[in-house]
Amino acid sequence: MKRCVRVLMMIMVFGLYGCSANIENQTRQSTDDETYEILQVLPKTIEGFNYVNAHTYPEPWGYSLRYVYQGSQQIHSDIYIYPVPEGALKYQHKDIVAGMTSQALREIEIAMNKGMYSDFNIINKRTFEIQNNITARVDVQLVRNNWDMFSLLFVTERKGTVLKARMTMAYNELNKNNEAWQKFVEQAFSIILGNLDKA
Repeated sequence: MKRCVRVLMMIMVFGLYGCSANIENQTRQSTDDETYEILQVLPKTIEGFNYVNAHTYPEPWGYSLRYVYQGSQQIHSDIYIYPVPEGALKYQHKDIVAGMTSQALREIEIAMNKGMYSDFNIINKRTFEIQNNITARVDVQLVRNNWDMFSLLFVTERKGTVLKARMTMAYNELNKNNEAWQKFVEQAFSIILGNLDKA
């Protein structure tokens, strides 16, 4: 019970923080690739996904990297790298991951309420480990402009930095069961987490 109250309080902190600056709706600013240190170690191609570009966001939202699958813009993944909100740094790793995952789902709900989506259903929710880091995965079904979409959300955290990957594609059985999506995230996150350890 104590833990539930603590997680709920943490989600409220994240919620208030997220309402003031929703990362996926902030103005993007393209920056020269040399600005992003991580691109010096992150491969341009990972599990069939090819790097396209990077964007910075207003403080404190860090930056994102976009990869597309086999050159098709219809399947793409954005990897967001940004600091854990200051008020949440005191929490344990597993609680930060849970809170940031809840906040990311809340952002999708806010987008739906603004009319960007006409439906939003969580299909599956689970956690697994990448380099001993708890990583959340949430499979979501969305409808946008009458297009049935499948979206995957991955969230982890290390040393005060959040890693979030959001992948979007058409909703069908082939996409739902494709193991390449998780392999891409596992490989990309592993490299980024290793880089954070060296910082």
